[in-house]
Amino acid sequence: VQFHCYPEGGSIISGVTNKIIVTAFDADGKPLEVEGKLTNLIDTVAIRFRTNKWGLAAITLMGIKNRKYVASMQYQGQKYSEEIPASPAVAWQLSVVERSANMIKLRVSLSDSLYKIKPDSYVIGVAGGRIFFAANGKGMYEMNVPLNNFPIGVATFKLYDEQKQLVSNRAVYKQEESVSVSIATNQKVYDAREWVKMDVNVNDYSGKPIASRFSVSVTDDAYELNAPYDSLIRARLLLKNWLGNKSFCP
Repeated sequence: VQFHCYPEGGSIISGVTNKIIVTAFDADGKPLEVEGKLTNLIDTVAIRFRTNKWGLAAITLMGIKNRKYVASMQYQGQKYSEEIPASPAVAWQLSVVERSANMIKLRVSLSDSLYKIKPDSYVIGVAGGRIFFAANGKGMYEMNVPLNNFPIGVATFKLYDEQKQLVSNRAVYKQEESVSVSIATNQKVYDAREWVKMDVNVNDYSGKPIASRFSVSVTDDAYELNAPYDSLIRARLLLKNWLGNKSFCP
């Protein structure tokens, strides 16, 4: 079992609310719906979680200085665990604290040693190889980022320190809410190898048809439920890239 934990922005920061993403997949990369807990190694306070159908769970906790945590779960009689180390003396965190359809609020948080000196920092928002947002601030601060100009898909926000070194990053996904897709088939149930006739309509927010390019596959429910996770478009385009950078958070 592949069982891992990813603190938002890369580190747990004391004195602020932190989010931790937990992932659970089997040996073939298929997501697992399992229960587990996050334990504080000092006073053994536990937060329970359950991963969803995508093998993901989100844990929210208040960071405490020098605290370590262990996330654990059991699957088929075997226990799996991963330690989340305490925040280092010098730590930065870029996180999302609020979100709407067209706006996100980012927060820059600092470890205690950095908080005392309130250093300058810079935030860049990149999507599709282009810069769509730039800002700078001092110490701990928040900023509103309009998403209207960002393209649909994954955008990455990068946090740089005074020496222009990358210290934290956070990926978000902008979803197109104004496009509707409808599919109508000539019957509800098909036999194996039977031809399927369908009408696919793609319209904009006003109901006007728009030109589109897409792919279609027809499978039975058994194949879809047991398909290897790596074969799903959602996993390949969204989750795998984010988790590889350890910056994903839903």
